Amino acid sequence: MPSESKVDESKYDDEVDEAEEVLEALHIESDDPVVVALQNALRAKNKKVKDLESKTATILKSVRDFQSQQKQLFNKYQSLRLDFKDLHENMTKLLWEEMFAESLNYKFLALKPVDKDLKEEEDKVGEYTVGEIIGEGQFATVKSCFSEKKNRTLAVKIIEKKKCRSFDAFKRIDNEIDVLEELASFNHPGVLSLVEVLHGQDHLYMLTEILDLDLFDFYDDHPNGVTEHLGRLIIMGIMEGVDFIHCKNIAHRDLKPENILLRRVKGSGDDDEEEYDVVLCDFGLCARVNEDELMTDFCGSPGFFAPEMFVTGKYNGKQADVWSIGCILLELLVGHDTFGECWMTAYDSEYMRKKSMFREEIISTVGELKDLRLPKNLSDFVQLTLSDVDGLRRPSVRALLSHDWIQEGLVGMKGTRKRLNSRNSPNLKHKGSSGRQNFGLSSSPGNG
Repeated sequence: MPSESKVDESKYDDEVDEAEEVLEALHIESDDPVVVALQNALRAKNKKVKDLESKTATILKSVRDFQSQQKQLFNKYQSLRLDFKDLHENMTKLLWEEMFAESLNYKFLALKPVDKDLKEEEDKVGEYTVGEIIGEGQFATVKSCFSEKKNRTLAVKIIEKKKCRSFDAFKRIDNEIDVLEELASFNHPGVLSLVEVLHGQDHLYMLTEILDLDLFDFYDDHPNGVTEHLGRLIIMGIMEGVDFIHCKNIAHRDLKPENILLRRVKGSGDDDEEEYDVVLCDFGLCARVNEDELMTDFCGSPGFFAPEMFVTGKYNGKQADVWSIGCILLELLVGHDTFGECWMTAYDSEYMRKKSMFREEIISTVGELKDLRLPKNLSDFVQLTLSDVDGLRRPSVRALLSHDWIQEGLVGMKGTRKRLNSRNSPNLKHKGSSGRQNFGLSSSPGNG
């Protein structure tokens, strides 16, 4: 091994002696300018050192205080977390168990008590074999499913009960089931058909008819909008569904492309003209209304909610639906991207900081729609749905169905589409034993 090297300390002796002499000189009385300068520099350095020591002490104290506060906050967080867990469990128990107790006798509930015998597995719920995910939302996942017993393919909206943490959310679910059960009794082709509701220990299952796609997905194949003819057919289907629920004194209040389902009935070939059955879905925000009743709770989606909901805070639910229909028609005609440029910008947060600013921007945006140069009857129809920003003179859906633009599209209609003008009478009888055999549910997050 190589020998260890030794440091020759003697060579540093002279430098050490010289440094000691300098230090000694700094403490002696002298008029030598160099000595005086060095002494002043030393005093300044000493002062800085003391200042730094003081600041360091202060910083260390702050760090210790911060660590102490952090520990206290963490302990409080842990305590709150446990309290929240207890509160959440108690709320879940109250909403999903105690509300169904016979002693409370809450007859207003559409929901039925928990079926403790319901078999719940990831791929099997009761008699239904659960398939792939169709869509996901805040509270729910939507999957396809199949019943061998019924020989039907359905869609099942699986609601995770523990995520429903408020009475409002609970009532929204109950209200949607209540309305869909009532509307299902009329077997109306323009409203999503609720087939069955299963109530398990941890989940709620809403089984409904399944369709091909929603209107939002439809835009992928029509980025530049649709023909006037196809736009008319789709908006007629939407309006007839809305007219039906309005006749039952129900306002949807969240009409938008994601909540409009389509089933292809024609157009499988390159030369075929597209035609669709149109079905309304997601009634989570719907409300039962009287003819002249004004509502105050804000709901809906940007780009589609009626401006009076925000500007005045009071609105007629049915007239709010008419505004949404106009917005949907506009997007159908111009395409998704153009709709975002010419319409959605009015709903930007910068305009919604003040109610007056938002109102003026909506008025200005509606006025600019004339630049689209739509055919006269179509332009008049759009203006009727969107020109009244205060919701005071907006026509009813029933009146709009008699508009010239709608009526001119009925001329020469044949087959299934011609029945649009008559199949949705508000006087439809309750269905008997026969019913539709195809089932589904919108895959949009709005259904979660």
